[in-house]
Amino acid sequence: MKGTKIEFLRNLRGYNQEYVAKKSEIEISKYKRIEANAERATEVDLKNIATVLGTTVEDIKSPNPFIMVNIDNSPNSLGNGTYNNLIQQETISLLMKKDEQLDKIILLVSNKDKVIENLVADFKSIVESFIKYKG
Repeated sequence: MKGTKIEFLRNLRGYNQEYVAKKSEIEISKYKRIEANAERATEVDLKNIATVLGTTVEDIKSPNPFIMVNIDNSPNSLGNGTYNNLIQQETISLLMKKDEQLDKIILLVSNKDKVIENLVADFKSIVESFIKYKG
């Protein structure tokens, strides 16, 4: 989901939601809903957010996870200029799990009427069977 990537990049950059929303010229409440995947961002919103976060709209829209490289070559750097594979793999795994869970929730919500209809039909069948049994 786009909001997951936006939130990840925002945190990576050390920005808070208010800063990105203001710089992207988006109301804070709308920005928070975009990050929470509760509202779709317009193309203009995505372009503005991508600019603030130093990425592209294509990267935000891509279903592929970000690949992060530690480019800090200072002696105090944990990665010392190399991939931090454990953190990278864990981050990718967590993002993919979150996306899968969100997809399931979206599917459930989009099919709620059919699920309710099936539950009502099942309940009616049980009641009818009970009435026949008792009668």
